[in-house]
Amino acid sequence: MNSKAFDNQSVPKPLYEQLADDIYISIKNNDYPVRTKLPTEKELHLTTGMSRSTVRKALDLLVKADLVVKIHGKGSFVSGSKKAANTVTHFTSLTENLAEMGKTAFSKVVNYEFVKPTHDQCEFFNINKNSTLLMIERLRYMDQKPFCIDTSWFTIDFESLVKEDLSGSLYTVLRKKYSVNPTSGSKTFTITYAGPNASFLLDVAPQTPLMLIQDSVYDENGKPLHLSTQQIRSDRYKYAINQKSLIDK
Repeated sequence: MNSKAFDNQSVPKPLYEQLADDIYISIKNNDYPVRTKLPTEKELHLTTGMSRSTVRKALDLLVKADLVVKIHGKGSFVSGSKKAANTVTHFTSLTENLAEMGKTAFSKVVNYEFVKPTHDQCEFFNINKNSTLLMIERLRYMDQKPFCIDTSWFTIDFESLVKEDLSGSLYTVLRKKYSVNPTSGSKTFTITYAGPNASFLLDVAPQTPLMLIQDSVYDENGKPLHLSTQQIRSDRYKYAINQKSLIDK
C-alpha cells in the first residue's frame, strides 16, 4: 500500500481501510478528478480480489468523509464539495508524521483535567451540557526542542488515559489499549497568537504568530472519538498539503 497513515505492526489495518487509503490517494493525485465516476463495486472486487462487502465498506468510509457521493442507479462519484478538501479518511499523530520525516519526537503531559463541555463540544460528542470531558494538554518536542502544544478532549469513556504513558503516539495507545482506530474527520488550519501559557511553554515572545490546527476525529465506526487543537511553532515544523487534493479551490 502507498499510504503509511495508519501503519502499525501490532494492529494491522482492516482490508477495507487499506482499499479506502488507495482510492483516497488516487483522488488526491487527481487520478479520479472531481465528479469522475469510480469503478463499480464489481470492478473493484475483480481488480483487488477483495470481497464485495469489503469494497462496499471502503466506499462507505469515503462517503462518510464527504470525498465520494453515491447516486442510486448510477454509481459512486468523486465529490465536488469544498468540504472534501479539508477532510481525510485516516488520521496520523504528529509523532507518526515526524517519524516518517526521520525526526525524533516525544511528549510531556503538562496538564489534564475533567471539564464541562462547550456548546460545540456537546454537538460533536452528542452529549448534554452536564456531561464531563477529559482534557489532556501535552507539550510536544522535536529533536529535544518544544514545538507544539497539543490539547485533546475525550469523553469520560477514556478517563483511564491519564494513567497511560503518553510520551509517544497517542494514537498508538488508542489502538493498543482501547482497540480504537482514529479513522476519519476534518482538519482546519488557521493562525493564532501566543498567549501567556503558549509563550512560556513554546519559548516564544507573547503574541508570536502560531499555526493552529483543529481536528475533529471519528473512529472506524463513525463514532466521535476526540477533538484537538495544536498550537505549532511554524519555524520548527512545516505542514505540507498536496495541491492536487484541494478540490474546487
